Amino acid sequence: MIRVLLLKKGFAIIFGLLFLVGCSVGTTTQRAEKTVSSAQQGVWLYVGGSGTGNYSKIQNAIDNATDGDQVFVYSGLYNESILINKSILVCGENSNTTIISGGLNPEIVLINNTSAQFKRFTVQAQGNGFFYGIHVHNSCSVNITENCVKSCEFGIFLTESESANISKNLILNCSYGIMNVITGNITITENVIHGNGKGSGIETQATLFRNYITRNNITNNILGVNFIFTRFSVISQNNFYDNQQQAFFITSFFLSWHQNYWNQSQFLPKLILGQIGGLMIYKWIPLVNFDWHPVQEPYIIP
Repeated sequence: MIRVLLLKKGFAIIFGLLFLVGCSVGTTTQRAEKTVSSAQQGVWLYVGGSGTGNYSKIQNAIDNATDGDQVFVYSGLYNESILINKSILVCGENSNTTIISGGLNPEIVLINNTSAQFKRFTVQAQGNGFFYGIHVHNSCSVNITENCVKSCEFGIFLTESESANISKNLILNCSYGIMNVITGNITITENVIHGNGKGSGIETQATLFRNYITRNNITNNILGVNFIFTRFSVISQNNFYDNQQQAFFITSFFLSWHQNYWNQSQFLPKLILGQIGGLMIYKWIPLVNFDWHPVQEPYIIP
């Protein structure tokens, strides 16, 4: 089952070959009236409200923002895909009622070549055509927090990025909850990931730098967490429930497992199966890790 799952993802093989490369971090509408809050905070742009000069589309406000500005989006349904390519804050009024429901692009939200913050939205696919809920590419120090991502192939997908913080998000019915490819120093914490029984809750591929996966609820996936060609990651104080297999790793080293909850009370060290090879060659060598001190009760993670 594990080998079939991995082979279905053709890109996993390609990115796996990039393991030694490591992390490569590598039109305007009329401007609405802005309210200056302070020199450090930039200016505020508003979307969807009733005030004079408010934008009707999120993308229009982003296009008219500059680095350091803040785009505030009032509750409502926004049928559009958005591109964030500036160092700005894009914030919804309420994560339950501020909804981005996709446009014509494969990404509902694309954060590219920036250090933006994105928070308090529901990001959901209109049908089965949306590949990514939130895609972070070639960016540094991005902060994605307090969002709900629903019914996408990939909930949050990070490529060629570093020093991102992914926290306090709810990811529902996505085939892959959070995936990192060619990333480093990524913190994934206090997220609730409830899959659709198809892929991985959290998957990391082709990384050299340390990643931190802490205090997440990970449920209903084929694999709870999966590491492919990964080094130096910490997996600590997570809850693993009702996954077909809680964890797996391929050609990954220096993984540190600490005090996780493994679906039931575990009095002995938790054995974690893995292997060397097995993606492009038939032969593979079994490998094991251990969580030496698993906890007896699940953590309370809001």
